[in-house]
Amino acid sequence: MFRKIHSNRNPQDTLFTELRKTFAVYFNRVDLWFRNICLSYPRQVYSAMVILLVFSIVLSFTVFTGKPVAARKPPPLKSISAELPGGPGQITQKALALQESMQLQQQIESLIAQDSLSAQDSIALEKMVGRLQKLTIQK
Repeated sequence: MFRKIHSNRNPQDTLFTELRKTFAVYFNRVDLWFRNICLSYPRQVYSAMVILLVFSIVLSFTVFTGKPVAARKPPPLKSISAELPGGPGQITQKALALQESMQLQQQIESLIAQDSLSAQDSIALEKMVGRLQKLTIQK
């Protein structure tokens, strides 16, 4: 499977040389025909060549200028703040409220996990639950 394949191909043989060998008869006919045309009508061939050069120059400065083609313009994007009722400021307020409520929930869970609560713990727990209720009502 991984054996190296050895080829006895002559390195001088390329695709072009093989095509030339195969179609040599046709290449020779076209070459002979073109030579005969050039020898029979030299002024006309030269004039055609100059006309094609001028035509190419004219096209390169008019049609093929490289200007971008006017594509269909996409619809303008709506502003995100226009879609939000309170604007970006309200988003930051809600994010801060969410962060505070998560911290309160963690503190409440830690107090509830204790076996017994002191008077100070129960007062702090009541305040945290009240604040958490206010924050959930605001959302």
